Amino acid sequence: MDKEPRRVRDAARRAFSKRVPGSSVADITFDSLLDAPEDDADRRLTFTADDVSIEITVVPADDRLNLVVSVQPPGFAESVEAVDTGETIPLGISGATVTVGKGLRSLLVRPAQPGDPLLQTAWVLL
Repeated sequence: MDKEPRRVRDAARRAFSKRVPGSSVADITFDSLLDAPEDDADRRLTFTADDVSIEITVVPADDRLNLVVSVQPPGFAESVEAVDTGETIPLGISGATVTVGKGLRSLLVRPAQPGDPLLQTAWVLL
Protein backbone atom coordinates (compact mmCIF):
# COMPACT_ATOMS: atom_id res chain seq x y z
CA MET A 1 0.00 0.00 0.00
CA ASP A 2 1.37 3.41 -0.98
CA LYS A 3 1.81 6.05 1.67
CA GLU A 4 -0.39 9.15 1.30
CA PRO A 5 1.37 12.34 0.15
CA ARG A 6 2.66 14.64 2.88
CA ARG A 7 0.32 17.45 1.82
CA VAL A 8 -2.68 15.14 2.36
CA ARG A 9 -1.48 14.20 5.86
CA ASP A 10 -0.83 17.86 6.69
CA ALA A 11 -4.29 18.91 5.48
CA ALA A 12 -5.89 16.13 7.53
CA ARG A 13 -4.00 17.21 10.65
CA ARG A 14 -5.03 20.85 10.17
CA ALA A 15 -8.68 19.84 9.74
CA PHE A 16 -8.57 17.59 12.81
CA SER A 17 -7.03 20.37 14.91
CA LYS A 18 -9.92 22.68 13.95
CA ARG A 19 -12.69 20.34 15.06
CA VAL A 20 -15.06 21.76 17.64
CA PRO A 21 -15.21 19.55 20.75
CA GLY A 22 -18.77 18.60 21.64
CA SER A 23 -20.14 19.17 18.15
CA SER A 24 -21.90 16.55 16.07
CA VAL A 25 -20.71 16.04 12.50
CA ALA A 26 -23.18 16.76 9.71
CA ASP A 27 -22.14 14.45 6.87
CA ILE A 28 -22.32 15.47 3.24
CA THR A 29 -25.28 13.78 1.57
CA PHE A 30 -25.43 15.74 -1.70
CA ASP A 31 -22.84 17.54 -3.81
CA SER A 32 -24.00 18.80 -7.19
CA LEU A 33 -20.47 18.33 -8.61
CA LEU A 34 -20.87 14.60 -8.09
CA ASP A 35 -24.62 14.02 -7.95
CA ALA A 36 -25.74 16.39 -10.74
CA PRO A 37 -22.65 17.09 -12.90
CA GLU A 38 -24.77 18.16 -15.87
CA ASP A 39 -26.13 21.08 -13.80
CA ASP A 40 -24.29 24.31 -14.75
CA ALA A 41 -25.76 26.28 -11.83
CA ASP A 42 -23.83 27.23 -8.71
CA ARG A 43 -22.51 24.31 -6.67
CA ARG A 44 -24.99 23.01 -4.10
CA LEU A 45 -24.16 20.96 -1.01
CA THR A 46 -26.35 19.30 1.59
CA PHE A 47 -25.13 18.09 4.97
CA THR A 48 -27.33 16.13 7.40
CA ALA A 49 -27.22 15.10 11.03
CA ASP A 50 -30.23 13.39 12.59
CA ASP A 51 -33.25 15.49 11.56
CA VAL A 52 -31.28 18.61 10.62
CA SER A 53 -30.30 19.54 7.07
CA ILE A 54 -27.75 22.23 6.19
CA GLU A 55 -28.04 23.41 2.60
CA ILE A 56 -25.28 25.49 1.05
CA THR A 57 -25.08 27.17 -2.34
CA VAL A 58 -21.55 28.16 -3.34
CA VAL A 59 -21.50 31.42 -5.32
CA PRO A 60 -18.13 32.54 -6.76
CA ALA A 61 -17.28 36.18 -6.01
CA ASP A 62 -13.91 37.15 -7.54
CA ASP A 63 -11.24 35.29 -5.54
CA ARG A 64 -13.65 34.50 -2.67
CA LEU A 65 -16.78 32.39 -2.28
CA ASN A 66 -20.15 33.39 -0.88
CA LEU A 67 -21.78 30.46 0.91
CA VAL A 68 -25.54 30.93 1.05
CA VAL A 69 -26.63 28.79 3.99
CA SER A 70 -30.06 27.62 5.08
CA VAL A 71 -30.89 25.17 7.87
CA GLN A 72 -33.94 22.92 8.11
CA PRO A 73 -36.05 22.68 10.17
CA PRO A 74 -36.67 26.43 10.36
CA GLY A 75 -35.81 27.87 13.74
CA PHE A 76 -33.26 25.16 14.65
CA ALA A 77 -30.20 27.37 14.17
CA GLU A 78 -29.30 30.70 15.68
CA SER A 79 -26.09 31.35 13.74
CA VAL A 80 -23.49 29.87 11.44
CA GLU A 81 -19.74 30.43 11.43
CA ALA A 82 -16.80 29.51 9.27
CA VAL A 83 -14.68 27.23 11.48
CA ASP A 84 -11.34 28.57 10.22
CA THR A 85 -12.22 32.29 10.54
CA GLY A 86 -14.50 32.26 13.58
CA GLU A 87 -16.75 34.87 11.95
CA THR A 88 -20.29 34.30 13.27
CA ILE A 89 -23.26 35.27 11.08
CA PRO A 90 -26.80 35.39 12.54
CA LEU A 91 -29.13 33.01 10.72
CA GLY A 92 -32.26 34.84 9.67
CA ILE A 93 -35.47 33.45 8.21
CA SER A 94 -33.95 33.44 4.73
CA GLY A 95 -30.63 32.00 5.92
CA ALA A 96 -27.19 33.58 6.01
CA THR A 97 -24.31 34.32 3.66
CA VAL A 98 -20.75 33.55 4.76
CA THR A 99 -17.80 34.73 2.66
CA VAL A 100 -14.74 32.48 2.66
CA GLY A 101 -11.62 31.87 0.62
CA LYS A 102 -11.23 28.84 -1.59
CA GLY A 103 -9.89 25.73 0.11
CA LEU A 104 -10.87 23.14 2.69
CA ARG A 105 -13.89 24.48 4.62
CA SER A 106 -16.27 23.52 7.42
CA LEU A 107 -19.16 25.45 8.96
CA LEU A 108 -20.39 25.38 12.55
CA VAL A 109 -24.13 25.74 13.10
CA ARG A 110 -25.11 27.01 16.55
CA PRO A 111 -28.57 25.87 17.68
CA ALA A 112 -31.22 28.31 18.87
CA GLN A 113 -32.29 26.11 21.80
CA PRO A 114 -29.94 25.42 24.73
CA GLY A 115 -29.18 21.72 24.94
CA ASP A 116 -29.40 21.10 21.20
CA PRO A 117 -26.04 19.99 19.76
CA LEU A 118 -23.64 22.17 17.85
CA LEU A 119 -23.38 20.87 14.30
CA GLN A 120 -20.17 21.02 12.31
CA THR A 121 -20.24 20.17 8.63
CA ALA A 122 -17.78 17.63 7.32
CA TRP A 123 -14.78 19.34 5.73
CA VAL A 124 -15.17 19.89 1.99
CA LEU A 125 -12.90 21.37 -0.67
CA LEU A 126 -14.43 24.51 -2.17
